[in-house]
Amino acid sequence: MSVRLPPGFTDVHKEITRRFVEGESFSQAERALLFEAFDLLHKATVATEAGWESFITTYEQLIETPFADHYLRGLVEAQDIEATAEPLRAQVSRRIMPALREAGLIDPAEPSSFYLLAYCLYWWYAFARGYAFEVEVLRDLEASGILYQAHDVLDPRARRSPFDLVVLGFRETSRPRLTSCRRFVLKGCCMTSTSRGCMNRESENVL
Repeated sequence: MSVRLPPGFTDVHKEITRRFVEGESFSQAERALLFEAFDLLHKATVATEAGWESFITTYEQLIETPFADHYLRGLVEAQDIEATAEPLRAQVSRRIMPALREAGLIDPAEPSSFYLLAYCLYWWYAFARGYAFEVEVLRDLEASGILYQAHDVLDPRARRSPFDLVVLGFRETSRPRLTSCRRFVLKGCCMTSTSRGCMNRESENVL
């Protein structure tokens, strides 16, 4: 297998990507570089049996599509979202490397395949934390008696709607998907010790 990284993805971007997978925390200035690195990886491609495929497509097909519904159903059914969300997210994170390996997209002989793993871990982390935030907000609105109209997080088509939430005529467009979701969940790159350990276990055999 082979990976093509975008021309602008420098050694500096590679280093901060590795630091993310290793569970390090980042300063405000470093977070800007972190966001830039993973935005650049949108343009990366990986060789598959069907031809060259973008990292975005690979993530959506192998990670988000098979795992998102189970994760989101667990959130919706949870009594305590804060206590439930992280273990559910970590369950999927531990399955990302096996899913990529089974697809033939992780190869120790191809060091750049690490960045596909990092990309999938990063965007799953953002997706999971973003939707945990959203479900908690919806519960707070309901408990407060505030009238609102929201999309169905369990419906994949609704999750891609232009607006997630309408509260008294105000439309919230910050969908917890790819770029927009980081505003909530990666502001401080706030991984717990559990998520750091999970990241380390998933990546240790790739390098």
